[in-house]
Amino acid sequence: MLSLIYKDLRVGLPFLVVLVVMFVLGSAGAVRAPVFFWVSLVFAATLMLGLSQMDWRHGVDRFVHSLPVSRKLVVYSRYVSALLGGALTLTIAGTAGMLRGMAFDTVGLAWPRMVAADVALAWVLLFAAFVALYLPCYFRWGHGKGYIIGALAIAGGVLAGDFIHQTFKHGVATEGLPRGVVVSAVTDAATRFGVPTTAIVVLGLSGVLLLLSARLSVLAYRQREF
Repeated sequence: MLSLIYKDLRVGLPFLVVLVVMFVLGSAGAVRAPVFFWVSLVFAATLMLGLSQMDWRHGVDRFVHSLPVSRKLVVYSRYVSALLGGALTLTIAGTAGMLRGMAFDTVGLAWPRMVAADVALAWVLLFAAFVALYLPCYFRWGHGKGYIIGALAIAGGVLAGDFIHQTFKHGVATEGLPRGVVVSAVTDAATRFGVPTTAIVVLGLSGVLLLLSARLSVLAYRQREF
C-alpha cells in the first residue's frame, strides 16, 4: 500500500510545483477576488484526475491488478493519495495567502478572510465531496468512461449547490468570500457555533462521505474487468 501511495505522490509532484509557481506569480493580481480558493480546489481535483489519467495511459491498472495486492488496498491507497494531495494543495494555498497578507497592506480586503479557518473548512468539505463522487466512478469504469460520469456528477453537484444558494439566498454575501452554498453554510455555522464545533461537524461529515465512498469504490472495483 505504501508503495502505491509513493508512486502516486511522485506522479503528482509536478502538479504541486506548478501550483507553487502559479500562486507566487498570481498573488499580486488577486487581492479582492477569492480566486485562489477555487483555483486551489481545481488543482487538487486535477491532481486526483491526473493520477488516474497517468495510470490509464501507461497501463498501470493492469499491472497493479497482476500484483499480489488486494483491490481493497488499491482503492484505499488512492484515497490516501488524494487526501495527501489535497492537504498539500490547501497548505500551499493558505501559505500563499498569508504571505500575501503580510507582504501588502490588505486592511479591509479579502486576504485575511480567505485564509481563515472557516473558509479552509469549507474547502475541505468541498474537496471531500469531489473525491467521494469521482473515485467510485473511476474504480468502476476506468479513466475514460469513469472520468465522464464523475465529471458530470461533480458538475451536477456544483450547479445544484449554486441553484440552492441563489434560490434561498443562504447566508449574507461577504466581500472576498467564494460564492456557493457550502461556503456560506460553513462560514455561517462558524459564526454562530464557533470554529471548533463547526470543525468537528465538517470533518465528521467529510469522513463519513469518504468512508461510504471508499466502500462503494471497493465494491465497484471488484466488478471491474481488465
